[in-house]
Amino acid sequence: MPHLSNKKLNKKVLKDLDKYIFSIIHDAGAKTRVNIFRELLTKTEKIMIAKRIGMLFLLRKGLSLYEISKALGVSSSTVERFARAQEFQKYRHTTDWVWKHSEDGSFDAFMEALVRLAFTGRAQSFKKFVDEY
Repeated sequence: MPHLSNKKLNKKVLKDLDKYIFSIIHDAGAKTRVNIFRELLTKTEKIMIAKRIGMLFLLRKGLSLYEISKALGVSSSTVERFARAQEFQKYRHTTDWVWKHSEDGSFDAFMEALVRLAFTGRAQSFKKFVDEY
């Protein structure tokens, strides 16, 4: 879990930071945006985001909470929390984007690397894992 400061930000500062972050995402060109996030995100943060994306994809694919938990190395309660939120359309845009971009195989390669990471050395083809279920 990344370290978070205990110091609370006032609502205006938090709102301004939120606005600024989204302006980077919206206004920066694709190459600049990639470079910014490569510089800013730690390895742990990248893994957390990747696992979250993986959970949304596998939930949409119809795998059970247990199967997803096992595949990604996350707790079943975390997967359940994401499943519940997904039912209420909390991750609608992310899920739609992930699903749309999973058709060409590039997402399968990403997920295969993620599954390898979750198994910590126990490589298994993501496609084989999903096809088994």
